[in-house]
Amino acid sequence: MSRDAKDTVYCRFQMPLAQGEEFMKLVLELRASGAHGELEAVFTEMIEELQGSIDFVQEMLRGLEATTNRSPYLKTSCDAQTCFP
Repeated sequence: MSRDAKDTVYCRFQMPLAQGEEFMKLVLELRASGAHGELEAVFTEMIEELQGSIDFVQEMLRGLEATTNRSPYLKTSCDAQTCFP
């Protein structure tokens, strides 16, 4: 996609994970319809950005679940001097 600083539109959206997943479905449907061929490169970039962000949030949430569900007394990694939960 060619970008000229004089006529480039920038957008930045923030939304909860559930809305991000719904927005991803919408973008995929619009792209698949073929009705907006001039936006193919925009759809591709949106999908990449959304998927990366969704993956990041899901991974972060999985990590939070793992740490909040673990017992602080459970030792998972020990060496000769210390143990880390």
